[in-house]
Amino acid sequence: MGVRTFIGIALPLPVRQALGSAQQAMRDDSPEWRTEKWVAEENLHVTLKFLGSLPEDLVTRAADTLVAASATYPRFQLHLDEIAAIPRIRSATMLWAGVGEGRDRTVELAMAIDDTLAGEGFAAETRTFRPHVTLVRSRNARRIALATLDAGNQILFASEERRKRVSVRGVTLFSSTLTPHGPVYVERCFAPLAE
Repeated sequence: MGVRTFIGIALPLPVRQALGSAQQAMRDDSPEWRTEKWVAEENLHVTLKFLGSLPEDLVTRAADTLVAASATYPRFQLHLDEIAAIPRIRSATMLWAGVGEGRDRTVELAMAIDDTLAGEGFAAETRTFRPHVTLVRSRNARRIALATLDAGNQILFASEERRKRVSVRGVTLFSSTLTPHGPVYVERCFAPLAE
């Protein structure tokens, strides 16, 4: 049996707390969305690449490849942007916080990692990468009120600057184990970026 694996940017506690407060404000505003699959505060992150279920030897190979790829990419700052309904407000399947400042650098980093892993035999990404932090997934496409998005954005934008900014010093290879209470993420490898 394989290990569900993905590569992401871990978020510091103050950023996760700000996003968690925004999630709570949106749940309070919208009873219809309360029962959807909200991402637990401790699991909030920016996914760079989903690797899927891998045997343990490929997890090790992915980690080694990730360390080599990351060592050549410089550190940068990432700033959270507004919460949006994806793909659209009238039929949303997820709500996410976008990335403003640092967006292009995050895209470049994800592409560099994808290219390096593809060179080692891992499947290349076929979809356009849009950096974000997933806050909730809906089981079915549904409308969300602008007021609900506003409730989350008011909390996020009222937060101190340090609760919206991430100093990206490295990327993490995570394993994900599904449980009845939601996924549990474990850091398998931290790959530092260049100074």
